[in-house]
Amino acid sequence: MTERIRVRTARIEAGITQKEAAEKLQISRWTYKDREAHPHKFTMGQAQELSKLVNRRMDELLFLPDDSTFVDFRK
Repeated sequence: MTERIRVRTARIEAGITQKEAAEKLQISRWTYKDREAHPHKFTMGQAQELSKLVNRRMDELLFLPDDSTFVDFRK
């Protein structure tokens, strides 16, 4: 089973700054910062590009708000 990781954690582990991620996604740093705090706001295209950027499959990334709880019912 694939372990899930939050977007912010994946970016940090990849050694990428918010500014670099924003530039790659062609959005402002402030927009990126908001999307990282509320990952459900990423468009599908942005999510795909972000997964490439952090070298993770999309199903490894949690696109849920930071204040939410993820329960994996597949277990």
